[in-house]
Amino acid sequence: MRDRIKRVADLNNRSVNAELLVLLERTYPAETMIDEYLQDIADIVGKLPAENRTDAWQAIFERLKALQNETA
Repeated sequence: MRDRIKRVADLNNRSVNAELLVLLERTYPAETMIDEYLQDIADIVGKLPAENRTDAWQAIFERLKALQNETA
């Protein structure tokens, strides 16, 4: 496996360590990104008129559930 990673690292003009960091970042993205996205969504929904918030949250939850099913 090390040889395979070395070949890819060479193709990308990176060290093996740098290549491993890129692979790890792709596999384990920072949780703060997800937290930031969720906060952005909550801020947007919070700006909606109160009577529209429930529908907005329902649509968001349905989309998240669909995404979960796609990745399962």
